[in-house]
Formats: sequence, structure tokens, C-alpha cells
Amino acid sequence: GVKKSDLSITYLMGSVKKNPDIYYLTYDSFSLYLSDLTKFLSSKFLNDSNPNELGLRTRNIENNPLLGRITDLTVRENVKVLTRDIQSKWDAFIIAPELNVFRTQCRQFMATEIMSDDLLEAARSALIKYDELPVYYEEETYATVLTPESKPYIDWFISEMEQYVGNERNMNDFETAVIAVIERASFYQNLLNPLHKGTIKKLILDLRSNGGGALKDLQFFIERLVTKSTIWSYERTKEGNGRFDYTPWIPQKTKPHKLGGIPSNIPIAILTDNYSASMSEITVLLLKSQGNHVISIGDYTYGATAGITSDPADFNGGVVGNIADNWFYFYMPFSAVKDVNGEIIEGVGIKPDIYVAPPTDAEVTQMENAPDTFVDRVMEAAVNHLSSK
Repeated sequence: GVKKSDLSITYLMGSVKKNPDIYYLTYDSFSLYLSDLTKFLSSKFLNDSNPNELGLRTRNIENNPLLGRITDLTVRENVKVLTRDIQSKWDAFIIAPELNVFRTQCRQFMATEIMSDDLLEAARSALIKYDELPVYYEEETYATVLTPESKPYIDWFISEMEQYVGNERNMNDFETAVIAVIERASFYQNLLNPLHKGTIKKLILDLRSNGGGALKDLQFFIERLVTKSTIWSYERTKEGNGRFDYTPWIPQKTKPHKLGGIPSNIPIAILTDNYSASMSEITVLLLKSQGNHVISIGDYTYGATAGITSDPADFNGGVVGNIADNWFYFYMPFSAVKDVNGEIIEGVGIKPDIYVAPPTDAEVTQMENAPDTFVDRVMEAAVNHLSSK
């Protein structure tokens, strides 16, 4: 039985109908790092140096004293045949051509981050082969031979198989990796790889109503839109318990992605509103530091760039959560951020380069009741701007 991963990301992307040269991307929170395939493919199963040295030998089964304690000779023979069959099928899978091809394709991906059709096909083929294997760790597999006398031997066999398959051969990592490739292939093939190859020429990044998320997205995705190392903001934290015990303002720098970045600058329009906060605002600051090819369109952002933590000991201050038996809820940042011009945007927000007033109540009603005829003025402004580039 193959397990499903916990991948849960909501995003929408594709070419704009009015101008197919413009690519559109939006997502509900900064959790794109969950699509990072490299963390699933850096496992030991990719480098099995001794594929022919199989660990659970036939003699370990036939000479096992627990097997000899089964007094019913028919049950003893049947359980021996069954467990040898399970062992041999797993041995065959570990050195199967499908698995070796998958390993090879994974190594190529780790060196390039290119999601090829060959890798996807190799993952599917290996998964088909994997699904045919007997499930050695479930007692149901042994139902026909399971008796009070045979159970100690079967428990031993399951334990040995887990050690051999799971730990020595890292097949648990294989299971995770093959599912990760299949689930994440579309994100790489439709967004990350076209960006790196330069086939996406213009980009709308819609961060409206995106309240932020994980800083990991900076390295995994946002830096793919970076072509030069720049300072995009300054940050300071507390360094003591005194009221004015602050660190100096420390420059925050970005750098191009090591493998999958864009080959050259492309026109980018970032859409914002009053609900664009935290990582959305960091993204605006970071990308705008790259040059005038990046602009923001829409309304002021929320104004929440300072760091927060649930641990009040972090950075000598800062807390988010309930205190005093839930009578109070504190939301106190542990750091302060200012932009490259020295302006603190906390509680103020980032002013858009092209201001477009938020939708009126009538427009919101129209959007809800007649979305096909609704005109998104912010989106329209972005398309018009990028079409002129």
C-alpha cells in the first residue's frame, strides 16, 4: 500500500487569455516550499552501492529456530514457502531495472532540477512495480498460515524485513520519493522549469489576500526570479532586556537561485491589496530591489513585516499567543524591518507603483453573482502594463 503525502498547496497558474505572452500565478499562502522535490530525493536509496548483496538470506529463514518450533509440518512448510516468496520478490524489486532507471533519473534531477518526462515515466513504472509487492508488514498477508505456533516466527520475519527493506535498503525513502515526483511534476514542468529556460517572458504574481507564510519560500521560489545579489531591506532585533537594547540595522540580502533561476530579467507585475501581508510584503520588497522591471499594482499592503514567534525567549522578546489563562492574546514582534529607503512600513504598508482602488460593494456583488462579466480592474491594469513591455 502506497501512502499519500501531506502535500497541500492551493495555486492557480497559466497563460493569460487576453495576452498569452503573460504568465499568471497566484497562491493562497507561502507554502510553495512543500513542492521542493530535492529534499525527497537526497536519500540513501539513490546510492545503493551494493545492490547485489541481499541482506535477508534464504538460510536465515530455513535455519531459524522459531520455524523449527512449529510442530504442524504442513503449517511449517507453508509459512516457510510464503516468507521465502515474500523475500525473493522484494530482493528482485531492489535490483529491478525499473528501480535502477528511477535512481538514475533522480540523480539527473538533483544536478539540474529539470523535471523531465523520463523522470516522471520512471517514477510511474517503479510505482507500478512497487504496488505489485506483497505487504510484508501486515498480518493479513500471513492469514493462511497464521497460528499461535507460527506467530513468533512471522513476527521475527516482519521485524527482519523491516530492518532489511526499510533501514538497509531505504525503501521507505523510495516510497516517499516516487510519490513526491508524481505529485510535484506539474509544478516543475509548468512553472519552475519554464522560468529557468526563459520560456516565460512576462509574469503576473498575484499576492492579493495572501497573508504570508513560510520564509523558506524565499530560497525555494522567490529567488528564482532574482538575477543579482541586492540588499532589499534592513532588520534589527533586541539584544538585551533594556528598553533600547537593539542590534544595529542589519542588511538583508538576496541572491539568485543556485540552479533554477531565470536567465535574465523579465517584466513582473505584483498585485497587492490590504490583505497582502508578511511574506507577501517581503516578496514585494525583495523583487523590487532587482530593478524597474518589477512593479506593484493595486492597493497598499497590510503593513506586517516584523518577525513573530511563539517562544518569548527567542531574540530576547517577541511573542504571539494567549497568556494569562487565555484572557489576553499578544501579537508582539521580535524584530523590526525597514525598506532600502529607511522607511518602516509596519502598520503602514507598501505603496503600490500603480494604485488601483479596491473593488466597490457593487463590484464585489457582481464578482460573486456574475463572475463571467466581472472586470478585475487590478488584473486589467497589470495586463495593460505588461502588454506594453
